[in-house]
Amino acid sequence: MIDYDKMSSAGKTQLFVVDLVKDPFTTASLWKFTALLAIKNKVG
Repeated sequence: MIDYDKMSSAGKTQLFVVDLVKDPFTTASLWKFTALLAIKNKVG
């Protein structure tokens, strides 16, 4: 399990891109995750 909270935004972006390239079918899930992360960051 990756601790996203401890990663820099550059690291998150890189990971996001790598996941996208590896498995384009998870793109929808990744966008959902990114949206949730953005909401969490705004609230937190």
